[in-house]
Amino acid sequence: MKVIKCKFKNIDNNDLNTLKHTKCILLISVGQEVHEGNRLLATIDLLNTALFSTCVISLYDSLQRYSMALPNKNTADFFHDKAVKEGDAWIERNKKYYEQLTMPIEILRWDMWRNHPQFFTQKEMLLSYLEKDKMYKMAFEITINKYLHRYCNHLNQEINFDMERARKLCFEYALEECVIFCLWAELKCQYEIYPNVHNEAMEATRKRFIVSQYPGLLKPLTLRFRNAPQLKPQKFPVVLENLCS
Repeated sequence: MKVIKCKFKNIDNNDLNTLKHTKCILLISVGQEVHEGNRLLATIDLLNTALFSTCVISLYDSLQRYSMALPNKNTADFFHDKAVKEGDAWIERNKKYYEQLTMPIEILRWDMWRNHPQFFTQKEMLLSYLEKDKMYKMAFEITINKYLHRYCNHLNQEINFDMERARKLCFEYALEECVIFCLWAELKCQYEIYPNVHNEAMEATRKRFIVSQYPGLLKPLTLRFRNAPQLKPQKFPVVLENLCS
């Protein structure tokens, strides 16, 4: 079996020296296969090669309560504790990988940001922009439309799917993600690392709230994997185990 390799899409290997001794935040979306096993190990190897000074691992765990609620009738809050348990499981399951990082690391859970003293102030600011900035609002609508298009393509056509409810859940997911994106600026990380370019809502938020106020922070680095099999859809082992028990 070929070894999975990872490189940055938007920076050449010859320019890795520009990352040396900078601080990065690695975003981990719980339930996504790209953040597991050999792909995660390849990511860790790349970060070590880049010689970052510090790595903050930001765990998207309780945010997944919205994703868990999509195919169910229960509210997102009903799935909060289950989403946190998925985060617990990720930390334990992947400890053998992230402990191979050669720089100091810090793991920050999603609820830490939800309980941040500036969370609701930042949320109100974004909601205010959504009311007056038509292009910003459109970015959220595009994000929701694209996600639900992909999601519905994997649905059993016999399932009675409440699209209006799904749009509300997706909006709350996107809004919370963008609010917390703004709060990451306090970490003083020069780079944020995620496999793909972020959705339109996140990029519109970056333009309005990060680039203008913190031009040297949270610059995006995306990843390319070689010799990696096709990714499977997002799954939540803890939730699945509870449903089957």
